[in-house]
Amino acid sequence: MQRNISFLALIFALSGCVEEAPPAVTKPEQVLSAPLVSQEVVQSWMKKAKFDELRGDFSAAAQSYTGAVHADPSSREARLGLASAHRHLGEYDKAFAIYTDLLKADPNSLEAKEGGALTLIAKGDFDSSIALLDEVIKADPRRPEALNGMGVLFTTRNMQPEAQQYFIEALKFSPNNATIIGNFGLSQALQGKYKEAGAALSQASAAATPGSYERKRADMSAALVHAAAGRAEDALAIAGAYYGGAEYNTALGLYAKLAKDKKMAASYIRSALTGGRTYYEQGWDTLATSATR
Repeated sequence: MQRNISFLALIFALSGCVEEAPPAVTKPEQVLSAPLVSQEVVQSWMKKAKFDELRGDFSAAAQSYTGAVHADPSSREARLGLASAHRHLGEYDKAFAIYTDLLKADPNSLEAKEGGALTLIAKGDFDSSIALLDEVIKADPRRPEALNGMGVLFTTRNMQPEAQQYFIEALKFSPNNATIIGNFGLSQALQGKYKEAGAALSQASAAATPGSYERKRADMSAALVHAAAGRAEDALAIAGAYYGGAEYNTALGLYAKLAKDKKMAASYIRSALTGGRTYYEQGWDTLATSATR
């Protein structure tokens, strides 16, 4: 499998949960005015950022990471977190600029290379990330995000068996990863294997923390698969746990269209896999403003 990955990586490239309340944190103006900022303040910002990410509020996460960066501009972890938050918000140029700066400081940073590649794929650039992902996988073939991303890229070429090999390999190093399991299911859906896809997405939902962004992503991907299979009512039953009122009616209309249009459904599934804005702007993510890619 490792030789297969190394060879294929030269051709392809990659795209692309709440347990307790966050602690009170120092206000931004207090951080910025302090002559010396303690690591306790930095860690407070970081803890809140992780909490924001867990519940899928990447706008709040970006603000929290910004606070951490202001408090400690040398914090590589905070800058990586801020780039990731921008990427999830679809602010790809901001994200890529941070990854680029990190690579200037450390040209061997696998995290920055991996994040940069994910950003390019999410932006819809499936070619420019070849070199970045190839370097990451050659340096460390055990990185689940890079392997998962390579799998996602194969789905864009409609090479589902090859994509699924990468997802399976990624799961060896990150078992019960809801995102990877979900992507495996979506790849199966693109093959028309809706029953298998539904089972995988149920597993992804179970693997995610209740109330988390990842749980919602798995559930709404399952709804998408139901719609693609022509079961709009089943799709709506899942979406109904998240939406009500006008949003519920919007979801109903969307799933009814997907159930009748296989080509449109496949497009949404691919966008759900790559993180493209088509799915998230026109699909379930715009039904609730609190949920973003």
